[in-house]
Amino acid sequence: MRVDLKQKILLSFYLEYQKDSSNLMDIDHHIIGVEPDLFVSALEKLENEELIIYELTYPSANPKIVSYVAITRRGIDYIENKFGIDSVLSGPEKVSKAVMSLKHSAEISKLLANLHIPVPVCNRNRVSI
Repeated sequence: MRVDLKQKILLSFYLEYQKDSSNLMDIDHHIIGVEPDLFVSALEKLENEELIIYELTYPSANPKIVSYVAITRRGIDYIENKFGIDSVLSGPEKVSKAVMSLKHSAEISKLLANLHIPVPVCNRNRVSI
């Protein structure tokens, strides 16, 4: 499955959120691999769609663009519906399901590496993470 920039950012927040020790503030334009203005524009759209809430850091010259970010229940539902993730799965199971649903490209592999999420390895009869 291919994802656009907004979905990539929302998915990154979702995957980070599933970790036992998560910090959504770690997700920034460097992790996503885009310019700061594109990142902020996508954040604005995600907030308009009520998928996240966030606050920008001022002054904007600060290396950290966002001073607060959270994925909303609607954002979690969006990702779980898009990727066919059962809401009763554990965090690691949800991450595995989302990762397995992605169409892997160099861009997605880099994103997963930046998020410290193992890329699935295909073996004849099974896939492992």
